[in-house]
Amino acid sequence: MAAFTLIELLVVLAILGILISIAYPSMSQTIADNRVRSHAEEIVNLLAFARSEAITRGVTVSIFNDENGVEGWLSGGVVRCVRTMK
Repeated sequence: MAAFTLIELLVVLAILGILISIAYPSMSQTIADNRVRSHAEEIVNLLAFARSEAITRGVTVSIFNDENGVEGWLSGGVVRCVRTMK
């Protein structure tokens, strides 16, 4: 019957701990980069939507941050029609 000794299990756990501690900073930076990229894409999409509405409706539009204002631009934006274009 093959079995692992307590020493072998502790060595494996130590190696796993070392590998995880090496990989974690890289992974956290990747997650942060993805968040920034995602927010940038949301703003680009908001600008495209505002442009589309301005062209479709023939009005000037403005973009404001979320009406709640709790998280600023991170919670999205609001497109409002301001006036008719002449």
